[in-house]
This record gives sequence, structure tokens and C-alpha cells, in this order.
Amino acid sequence: MNRIGFLSQSDGSSEWKQGSTRVICNVNGPIEIKIRDEKLNKASVEVLVQPMNGASETLERMLSNRISSLLEDAIYLTTYPRTLIQVSIQVVEGNSRDTLAAAINGATLALLDAGISLKYLPCAITCHWKDPLGLKEAKNVTAEEPTEMMHSIITLAYSVTTGEKKLILVETSGTIPDEEFFLVLDKSPVHADQITQEMKTLFMNAYNREVSVGDNKEQGEDDVEMKE
Repeated sequence: MNRIGFLSQSDGSSEWKQGSTRVICNVNGPIEIKIRDEKLNKASVEVLVQPMNGASETLERMLSNRISSLLEDAIYLTTYPRTLIQVSIQVVEGNSRDTLAAAINGATLALLDAGISLKYLPCAITCHWKDPLGLKEAKNVTAEEPTEMMHSIITLAYSVTTGEKKLILVETSGTIPDEEFFLVLDKSPVHADQITQEMKTLFMNAYNREVSVGDNKEQGEDDVEMKE
């Protein structure tokens, strides 16, 4: 079950399932940072991804770097100078196919729960390109639908504001013809809208308030804030 705000020891938390993967995310911050690591005019972001079993390895470090770069762009860092925002992501179910998308969305919800100011709402989806019969007419694009006949897995992330969505991240696994890849890009915004709405509804149900974009003029035209 997707939920937010259930970890009392964290500033923000979420549990999010997407596709085959379920993650629990918690955010602490802004908190004090070591003087040697502080940035004069903005916050630092630290992301740690933990696998279901064992210690973090190459895959988890790669995911941490990807998510950290995305969140550093999404968070209005200059609002929290000389501080640290820690994001911890624990994978509790599933496999690597959907982990990146689930982790991005779970982290976003935890940041909103913590009251962190965002320039835009990051939203990620996993798309699967498959060709079950090896025939052109059988080719199709689905989202969040694993299959043994899958040929390629594509993770896409969008920045969601009051204006047009922008593609901000593309990760692919496997091979896919160029024309089919652009078909995925063409169909994916519909699925991103569905996930975005699920995230907004979850937040609204938890706090009886909306996630509104672009109302905070002092922090920039594209900031995300919580509106009563």
C-alpha cells in the first residue's frame, strides 16, 4: 500500500510500489553538515540506496548517483544554504527492472512530506518494449508490465510543473530499434500523467492539501509548494 508520513523519526517518509518494486524512503533535513562539506549558498544532497539483502554494491551506487543528480536539480537548494538533505531508499520488494523509477517517485513523495521546496515535481515511469512474435504488427509499448518476452526496458523521468512536462532522464536496458524508441517517447507522457496523479492524490489524502506548482514567486516561477 502506498503511503507517506508514517516514520516518526524522519522529517519525511514514503512507501511506494511501482511495477514489481516496492521501496521505503525517508528524508532527514535540512540538517547540519560538516564544515568541510558545506556549500556556502546552497544545500548538499546525499542519497543512499539499500538493496533488499546485503550491502550496497555497484548497482545501488549507480542508482544513488542518478537519483542524487536528479534531486539536486529538482530541489530549491539555495533555500537551505550550508545544510544537508539526506535521502535514504530501502528496496523491500521486487527486482532491478523498476527500481530506478520507484525510487525516484518514492524519494519525491518523502521530500514533499518533509516540506522541502521543489522547483518541479519529478515523476518517473518504466516502459517495456516487447515483440512477442517477432512481427512488426505485434510490437507495442506498455508501462509497468513485466514480461518474459521483453526486449528492452526504458526508465523515463519528467519534470512536472504547471507548464509542459520536460524529459529529464532516460535510462535504457537492452536494445530497441530507433523507431520503436521514439514510439515509447511518444506514448510515455500518458503513463507519466497517471503516476503523477497517483502521487498527488496520495499527498492530498494524507494532508488534505494540494501540491501546487508555481505559486512561490520569491523562490522562482517553477517551485513546488504545499497549498492549504
